[in-house]
Amino acid sequence: MSLISYAPTAFSSARLPALAATSPGSAPLRRGGWRMPWGNARQVVPDFLMSPSPTELRREEHEERERTINPGEGLSKAQTNFHNHLTHEYLRFAPDALTTRLLRGVKLWSKVVFWFLAVMGLWVTITGTWSAEEERLRTFLTFFLFTVVLTFPSLVGWGVSAFLMSRFFARLIRPARGPAWELSRRTGMVTLFSYRGKQVITQSAPFHEFDAYTRTRRGRHEFWLEHRYSSACISFLPICGPRPCFVSLWALWDFLQNYMDTSQPLPDMPGLERYRGNDPTTVAYDREIGRDPRYWVDMDDEAFWQAQVSMEEQVETLNTDSRPDLMARYVTFS
Repeated sequence: MSLISYAPTAFSSARLPALAATSPGSAPLRRGGWRMPWGNARQVVPDFLMSPSPTELRREEHEERERTINPGEGLSKAQTNFHNHLTHEYLRFAPDALTTRLLRGVKLWSKVVFWFLAVMGLWVTITGTWSAEEERLRTFLTFFLFTVVLTFPSLVGWGVSAFLMSRFFARLIRPARGPAWELSRRTGMVTLFSYRGKQVITQSAPFHEFDAYTRTRRGRHEFWLEHRYSSACISFLPICGPRPCFVSLWALWDFLQNYMDTSQPLPDMPGLERYRGNDPTTVAYDREIGRDPRYWVDMDDEAFWQAQVSMEEQVETLNTDSRPDLMARYVTFS
């Protein structure tokens, strides 16, 4: 494994420059969202990032070995670049292409509609058996027509979309043109991408110039990163969706601070284990504590479930709403 080198701009909580005061601006989050405090981040991972499971890690390991032995097998799916990555260098996100979103939407909603109608039809049949004898035939015919006319199309949609996604993955499941945004641990920069024709437009700023906000709409909570000195912002809705409680978003903010902080090792989670040997700070930390490099990949299912429960318990104890804001030492908020 080769170690990366951090750029001079890499973020470190041990050294922050004095920053300019914020401008009132017209960004809606500054008016309606709650800004989360910087610093005192705990070593937590939100539930939606505690993946893949050890079983999936071992399967990926096996598939990589198979591709090494048989280079021509499985490349169409493996080599498709969806621009979504969480590595020792960056967290990068891109939405799916339109055809991909349509196929996945058809598959999801066909599946939901099928099971809903099937359960409703079964309920009608069961309740109908308590009716009078002359009503049973009518109940059966009603259920039969209900199933054929309404449930069958959804079953066809589910099956066809699943077949197309499985057999024609490389042709139909396409990545977006490029990433939408990137948080780089190596450089300490946050970059937003936009596309106009053949031109790729980027907007970058240091991570420490971004603040995390929670925003509540219709009783659900969203996570946003907003640039302190411009209107640039990033919505994490495609990653974690709206959440019923704040704590998972507080955990996400702690996770991002730890991930970007090169004075700290990479967060200890299944998806980053394979990259720990490439990050200088993490290598030194793992050597110091004697961490097993296959801690997650060799874990059994029961131990993984217990690790998930333990992490959820740690997340539930977060006190983000009462923490002091350490960024206030370096910047004046308006």
